[in-house]
Amino acid sequence: MIEIQSKSDLVRETRNRVGLIHFSSKMNHTYLKGERNMDHIDSILTRDVRSLAINHGASLIGIATPERFDGAPKGHHPRDIVEEARSVVTFGIQIPWLASNWPTLGMAAQSELLLPEARSDFLQNYFYKTVGYDFINERLNQIALLLTNFLEERGYLSIYFPATFAEEHHRFQEMIKNSGFGPFSQRHAAVLSGLAEFGLNNVAVTPQYGPRIRFNSVITAAPLEPNNLLKEKVCLGEDCGICVGECPPGAIGLLPDIDSEAFWLSPPARTDVSSCRENRNPCYCYGKCIRVCPVGR
Repeated sequence: MIEIQSKSDLVRETRNRVGLIHFSSKMNHTYLKGERNMDHIDSILTRDVRSLAINHGASLIGIATPERFDGAPKGHHPRDIVEEARSVVTFGIQIPWLASNWPTLGMAAQSELLLPEARSDFLQNYFYKTVGYDFINERLNQIALLLTNFLEERGYLSIYFPATFAEEHHRFQEMIKNSGFGPFSQRHAAVLSGLAEFGLNNVAVTPQYGPRIRFNSVITAAPLEPNNLLKEKVCLGEDCGICVGECPPGAIGLLPDIDSEAFWLSPPARTDVSSCRENRNPCYCYGKCIRVCPVGR
């Protein structure tokens, strides 16, 4: 098992390995199809996968074994998607602080160009939605495609899902029971790859960025070295509870008998997705549960 490595750690290492990502398939015999040993962990390939993601914009990357997903809904376990899956590679990109905290911008209170009644709409539904959501999802999908093709070129079946449902795809989201979930849980993947803990706000909370980070994953047959799970709690729990208390529609409800001292590998609460969606514009609370979280500040 290996510990989480940050962007700065990996960038320093890869500066001395220029060209490896592009030429390793020709130079390294461990990548040649038909020569891989499925009983071993490929540490060199693991290093290159991590470096590739970090060098193309990922803030964090972690790897989980498929066994950690046991108990997932039928049809949505990594091995239901890639039968020979050996690894789940999960990576995240931080949300810029000021994008998440758009209400603190002077533009929100004193813009001379935006009408007062339009400022919150403009900053939440245009500025935050694009800078803190859409653009990050686009890059996450680009990194996922890059990693998928990189691994498949080396003989390992791999696949990913879009980071989230875009506006034009909401009708497909409605096809999923308990709409609000995706076909593969990026939140669970982030926790199970050692990057985060579930928070009271029902999202993955990282030590480095709190919940202000978005994730995507690649499911692959490649035998990569997994991260350790985090050992110490990240969410401050009920002693904090700001995300629950400041949710304007009260859409976050704690599950009964949650263990406040336990490390939360599963959500400790439930979110009323319909209430969240219906009130995000009247209350201008889109993303507030991640904005107010004190972790990672």
